Amino acid sequence: MKRRTGRLLVLLGLVISSIFLMHPGPGVTAAMPHLTFAPGDVFVSTEENGTVQWWNPDGTPNAVLAGVVPGSAEGMRFDAAGNLYVTHWCRDPLCATGNTVEMFNTNGASQGTFGSGYNCNPSALAFDAAGNAYVGQADCAGAVLKFSSGGLPSTAYIVAAERRASFKIDLAADGCTLFYTSWGPNVKRFNVCTQTQLPDFNLAPMPGGEAIGLRLLPDGGVLVSSGAVIARLDASGALVQTYSLPGGGYQYWFGLDLVGDGTFWAVNNVTSSLSSSSVSSTDNVYKFNLATGAVQASFNTKTPVIDVAVSPGVKAAMRTTFAPGDVFVSTEDSGVVQWWNPDGTLNAVLVGVVPGSAEGMRFDATGNLYVTHWCRDPSCASGNTVERFNTNGASQGTFGSGYNCNPHALAFDAAGNAYVGQADCTGAVLRFSVGSQLPTTYFVAAERRGSFWVDLAADGCTLFYTSWGPNVKRFNVCTQTQLPDFNLAPLPGDTTGLRVLPDGGVLVSCGPVIARLDASGGLVQTYSLPGGEYQYWFGLDLVGDGTFWAVNDYWQYVSLSVNNYTSPVSHTSSVHKFDLATRALRASFNTRTPAIDVAVSR
Repeated sequence: MKRRTGRLLVLLGLVISSIFLMHPGPGVTAAMPHLTFAPGDVFVSTEENGTVQWWNPDGTPNAVLAGVVPGSAEGMRFDAAGNLYVTHWCRDPLCATGNTVEMFNTNGASQGTFGSGYNCNPSALAFDAAGNAYVGQADCAGAVLKFSSGGLPSTAYIVAAERRASFKIDLAADGCTLFYTSWGPNVKRFNVCTQTQLPDFNLAPMPGGEAIGLRLLPDGGVLVSSGAVIARLDASGALVQTYSLPGGGYQYWFGLDLVGDGTFWAVNNVTSSLSSSSVSSTDNVYKFNLATGAVQASFNTKTPVIDVAVSPGVKAAMRTTFAPGDVFVSTEDSGVVQWWNPDGTLNAVLVGVVPGSAEGMRFDATGNLYVTHWCRDPSCASGNTVERFNTNGASQGTFGSGYNCNPHALAFDAAGNAYVGQADCTGAVLRFSVGSQLPTTYFVAAERRGSFWVDLAADGCTLFYTSWGPNVKRFNVCTQTQLPDFNLAPLPGDTTGLRVLPDGGVLVSCGPVIARLDASGGLVQTYSLPGGEYQYWFGLDLVGDGTFWAVNDYWQYVSLSVNNYTSPVSHTSSVHKFDLATRALRASFNTRTPAIDVAVSR
């Protein structure tokens, strides 16, 4: 099946080879090709001969990777170790050759095929933080295959199709949301954790009518090839920018990839014409500035090409032990916990064994992470418990028992006893003594919810908690008595996330702001984001160095024409690091999925 409809490709015997790339014309001094993939190197897959061209970051040729697998070279992606994976389409009508994935090591040497069980025309790849590979297939069943190792696929996801199947794919940082194109008018989504089709990402059909190449942006948006233009969508799926060449000329954009410095490379599938007949197809590769749209570099491949991939160099291996300053974020829809590095880069995703949304989190004294889960079903037969992960991120199963419904927050005292607040039903706080699975129950006063977020004062008796109302509430667990509310005046919004400060004050999320109360309960400071981002603050945690992380439960809105009504269209969460003293914003990242709480490893 031809990928380019309505185009006559007349081959003129144009052949590109490693001799051409490594030996420029007379009068040009060729640098010796470097023999190891380096950050910023540009790789281009070729359609006709199935090789991969290896270019330097400045757009000069370096070498050609000639593999051992037949069939056109299609999509490409690097794994965390810097190896390059290349999909190949069927070479013959019976699909007896090609139809697989080839892996090249960081020296450009083929390591043979990767995976098996492909239906027909594997077209794109993505890797999650744990190193699992996802391969999209353009045709036949069109399923996305997940490989936990190099053998048979562990899972096949049957995704909704348009003109093709899973043509180009990319995986969100949550490790669950798979974005893909199907050569139709939309950017499509599928949740690989729950195995459910999600609504299309774009708010309106793509400007070129076709979505092909695809890469997710760090801000939660998407960069997508769309026929005659490249489109940039923001985190809500709205079109915010397009990219094209100055001066007109035929443009049909295919693969693209981010450099990591605010630029990206993209393949223009160029047809040269004589009179009204197309006589040759060669492709140019262009480097754009993501912010300004300016073309910063280009080169010509002298052969039809499909995809472009930029080498990140050899990445640091995923860490497998919790370290001080690591940031953990609980997710609502998929129930997993994202594990981020202190600098706001994603390290891994903790996938547990307990169903239900992941809610509040807390570390015990030995560094184990406890995560509350809400009821998964209306009868509360599943979920509704607490899960414990050891310091390597492996689930140790459930913790405690006797939960009424929706355990939400945790705290530990100096002796290691655990306190679990419950958001609903009785709303009681449960105390689990060390080594016991049976709780002591404290019936605390409620506002809109039960004991939604909890924290324990240094005296080991005063339990601070929120109930999604206007106050920070208190209960003495030693005398089992309700105490007066801590805040001297109603807070600026509904109270959710809560942490007791070393000076006896409290840091509390209050809807559109985060409030700091002093030891007397007086409001002394608020924290919020500069600019116009919608703000509704949820979980927060102290780093221990005078900063704290907080979750902004971020809704994107679109204005409708009826009575200027605004409607929420996208729900993700951004996580921000503030300076406690100056209120300055120190760092941020986007989870690309609804998130609830944040916990910092000590």
